[in-house]
Amino acid sequence: MAITRKAALLFWGFLLASAQAQTSARDLYYKELAPESAGTGLRLQLRKMQGGKWMPVDPASVFRSGDQIRLDLESNRQAHLYVAAQGSDGRWSVLFPSTGTLETASRVFPNRAVFLEAQFDNRPGKETLHIALLPEPQIDQAKLIELIKSAPSSPAQKSRTGTLDRDLRYEAAAPAYEYSAFLVSQGKRLFTRIDLKHE
Repeated sequence: MAITRKAALLFWGFLLASAQAQTSARDLYYKELAPESAGTGLRLQLRKMQGGKWMPVDPASVFRSGDQIRLDLESNRQAHLYVAAQGSDGRWSVLFPSTGTLETASRVFPNRAVFLEAQFDNRPGKETLHIALLPEPQIDQAKLIELIKSAPSSPAQKSRTGTLDRDLRYEAAAPAYEYSAFLVSQGKRLFTRIDLKHE
């Protein structure tokens, strides 16, 4: 495993945008007036510890051994969130939830962010964070990893707004949320990943 982890569930309050009948990922994410018809949405942002502060960072950056990063994740609906890492050695591990059981500790709520902190060890290579937002809980870690492996997954760090694949829509956030992105799936499940360069 190439990164270590600790996670905390914290409230992250900010004003919701008005729900309008538009097709951008941001509008679909904030379509809270009709939760059953709204897509399954995820807002994410990667941060790096710099000068004692968590600063937004481009996921396409090159990271070094010892770098500390934080992944901020927020769902637009009650769901079960899982984050698995595939390290530079090819091994898989579940980073979130890091405590409790997969079934109960994975539950997330609208407008409450999960902060997942990690640190790169001394084994450089490609690191991939796989994110799954599901309506149903998973109770077996091995089966969860197999589910993530078998699911179609588009990288979250795209440079343009648009459709990543048939079911997943992406939009880069406004400058106020630098390097933040909205992803919305038309279905009940959302799978995405963040590819990180560790040199």
